[in-house]
Amino acid sequence: SLSIPLSKLTYSISKQEINNKTTAYKLENSSIIPIILIMSILISTIFIALSIINIMKFLWETRNKTSPYEKKLKQILNTYDRVIVTLEDNNTIINNQEVYKVKSFLELLDVRDTIDKPILYYRVNDIKTEFYVQDTNKTYKFTMKESDFEDKQ
Repeated sequence: SLSIPLSKLTYSISKQEINNKTTAYKLENSSIIPIILIMSILISTIFIALSIINIMKFLWETRNKTSPYEKKLKQILNTYDRVIVTLEDNNTIINNQEVYKVKSFLELLDVRDTIDKPILYYRVNDIKTEFYVQDTNKTYKFTMKESDFEDKQ
């Protein structure tokens, strides 16, 4: 500290040292703290492992499963895309013509090759698809449904 008296012309400076005393505090080693730490690490590891297993199960169960119907439809559309025309709605199909139902897509493909007309593809909904070949006065129709593939699994 420094004190300067303002009423005197001269003043003296004195030095006073304060030594900081440091005292070491020694904590006794408690054996319960490392045990608690190890147990909490083990419990956390178990919870993390269980969480990862549950996430993997969830992802496995919710993965995109394609049904046999979807596989066959995709295979037909990819293989015969050069002769298939996709329709937005079925209004372009003439309903007053005679409609002949065909048992398989390959038979419809034979009809298409014979009369040289494109195959019209119309997806009714997620489980039903219709393929048509229209001639001048006849329409050939093949309907593919998901229920057709349920017995084949």
